Amino acid sequence: MLLRRFMQHVKDQNWFAVGLDVVVVIVGIFLGMQVTEWNDARKEQITSDEYMSRIITDLNSDINLFNTVISAAEIRLSKGLFIRDLYNGYQPTEDEYSELLKTVRLAGFTFRAKVNDNTFEALKSSGTLHLIPTANIRDELFSYYGFLNHTDQWSYITNDNQLGYLDALKDIRTLEQADAWFAGVDETITTEEGKVLLDKILQSNDLKRSLPGLIIAQRKFISDARRSIEMANNILEMLNSSSE
Repeated sequence: MLLRRFMQHVKDQNWFAVGLDVVVVIVGIFLGMQVTEWNDARKEQITSDEYMSRIITDLNSDINLFNTVISAAEIRLSKGLFIRDLYNGYQPTEDEYSELLKTVRLAGFTFRAKVNDNTFEALKSSGTLHLIPTANIRDELFSYYGFLNHTDQWSYITNDNQLGYLDALKDIRTLEQADAWFAGVDETITTEEGKVLLDKILQSNDLKRSLPGLIIAQRKFISDARRSIEMANNILEMLNSSSE
């Protein structure tokens, strides 16, 4: 209809009407493009919001996990330091003898957080990093996940020490004592049993050799977890500010 009217205006040499028709077409095209761009921008913003919501969920989950790591590592570090004190001549109290079986077990375990980076990896692999609100947030996310990847390299060293310690532990605990933990049985022992266990601990060079590496690892886990929490909280603050 518009084309037929346009051709009629040309035939009639009504140049004012022809110009008006051209303007109407141009304006229509412009408005159509603007609507399309606005719609695309709206869809992209929705996608960005969804990704950032997932990032926020991931970071909050990470913080909870790192707090668990710190709590566990602090307990295990204290047990490891206690075993080290035994090698340095410390004599346990009766209460400490009764807890010695549990203490020597906990000193040999480590727990490293394994975070979920699927959302950030999805942004990278899909080429949609521009959906992250600001360049600063993007840089902080790269730093955060890069730091976590770097700390994972510690697991190889830690695993060797932990395996060496747990292997030495087999020669120290009786079969019943080893089964107690797996069966969920109380690991409290008598003072006499504690003294026998202490003698075995002091005679184990393999246990003594593995212990320093585990103590270092626990301190490293605590330090890395605290640093990770600091970085995650910083990103969360930046995301909250960008959404205001």
